[in-house]
Amino acid sequence: MANTNMESHLVILQNESVTVGALPQVGGRVALLRRTDGENILKAVPEKWDTAAFPPPCPSPSTITPDDFVPYYGHTIWVGPQAAWWQRQSLNTKLRNKHSQWPPDPCLTFSPYEVTEQTASRIVMQGPASEITGLQISKTVELLDDGRVRHRAEAVNRRDEPVAWDLWSNTRMDGTCRAYVPVTPDDYCRYNFADTDIANRRDMPFRIVDGFYTLDPDASLFKDGVTTLGAKAFLPCAAGWMAGFTETDLFIKKSTPVPFKDIHPKQAFAEIYQRLDTNPADTILELEMHGKYCHLKPGESMSFEETWELAPYSGANTAEAHVKFLRERYE
Repeated sequence: MANTNMESHLVILQNESVTVGALPQVGGRVALLRRTDGENILKAVPEKWDTAAFPPPCPSPSTITPDDFVPYYGHTIWVGPQAAWWQRQSLNTKLRNKHSQWPPDPCLTFSPYEVTEQTASRIVMQGPASEITGLQISKTVELLDDGRVRHRAEAVNRRDEPVAWDLWSNTRMDGTCRAYVPVTPDDYCRYNFADTDIANRRDMPFRIVDGFYTLDPDASLFKDGVTTLGAKAFLPCAAGWMAGFTETDLFIKKSTPVPFKDIHPKQAFAEIYQRLDTNPADTILELEMHGKYCHLKPGESMSFEETWELAPYSGANTAEAHVKFLRERYE
């Protein structure tokens, strides 16, 4: 059941339906999301919530390397496109010259956020201005009367020159979970393969089951030395929602769809990244959404808002059973 001892290190919002835990001191992320009588559906490292015992890393933007990234998981906000993460700054020339796509901006992921407002059902957190992206991000998490959770991120350009980014919502679950995005026959869906040049890695297969796109975390493919399955899917998602299933819960993530023309060409409105590994610590599922790609003058802002819904699930852990449950619930 709920790890209430570790939850004491979070800022908790709770009502009869849902419990949310925020970790302002590590990037203002949401680390906990569960039905009030259920388990956390987010991938998390609860021992790291005690930031007195496990201080968050403070890597310098000018010297950070991909090896300095420390996973805290949960739900966070990045910016897109990923290909430009280190191209629009002059502090870290090594990552810029390598056209590196990792790690994400440490200011957005590790810096402490200030709690500027807190009630029983709402928290507002504001981060520092980033030297890497030029953005200052604030996050609002709010419990709604109908049992849903609203998450809103707003980014302001704090540079004295224009910047161009989108807001990238990233909700992490365990990689043994399954994700679903409704698609149509006319949708343009892209699929990125795993690093198959590495001998122990293989592509994670995908399926379309009764109009839902899903990656298939099939552990039976761990043979002949294979230890990792992975893939990334880029999907238009005109319906504006995506789903993730644990063994006991359905998670729905919903936002207003962004037209294809307003999305950066290297991204998509809805994206699924999934990795299944023989090492459970490296197993992850990411349910991602991108906002409109915006050109911001100094002082201008952009925002991205989404809602989350949880429902109990007791059916089989198969794509067919999941899709049947989704159709019965939402049609």
